[in-house]
Amino acid sequence: MLFIGVVLIAPIAAQTISPADITKGQDLLRKQQHWETRCSLRGCILSVDILRAAYISTPDPNDVNQYISVAVATDRSPQKTNFLMFEVDPHADKNAGIVIALAKTVPQGNSFKIEFDDTIPFPIDRCDNTTCKTILPGGLTKDGIDLLAKMQQHTHLFLLYTRDDQTYRTEVNLDLFNEAYQEMLGKEFKAASAVPNHH
Repeated sequence: MLFIGVVLIAPIAAQTISPADITKGQDLLRKQQHWETRCSLRGCILSVDILRAAYISTPDPNDVNQYISVAVATDRSPQKTNFLMFEVDPHADKNAGIVIALAKTVPQGNSFKIEFDDTIPFPIDRCDNTTCKTILPGGLTKDGIDLLAKMQQHTHLFLLYTRDDQTYRTEVNLDLFNEAYQEMLGKEFKAASAVPNHH
């Protein structure tokens, strides 16, 4: 599966992007990748649902199985990451797992290019009728890599999974994630913590 991930992301690394394309793309992504924050006395969950990319076939926006989801849960006291979770199609190949590829947009002359840093395979923890999930307690991989910290250091996350021998790839814009994450830790987090505890 790791080999498949490398093959599928290789063409992206060769692409160059103009500044105008970046601005246009960011405006579209804000509509497509809206991060939502839900807070309680215990902490906050930041999450997004993204329609899978049309890499192999055109996705159906009315089919909930064709969305991928990312969620970050943060405890309030002490302030720490509770978990990082990725959700994909419930019919995904559990044996193949998922692959996360992290990348940055870097200058190249008068344009930009996507430069990959890390490609990390993960097992799928469990599947049910609605989703297959990979859960990282504390946002850490089994090797102790802080994936949440890496997400804050990059601009792109590509999530890959396999279904019916086809591998699907979807991009998560990490600029939008980091913007929402910092807002959660600031305004949203503090506002939620100010709610009186009647218990």
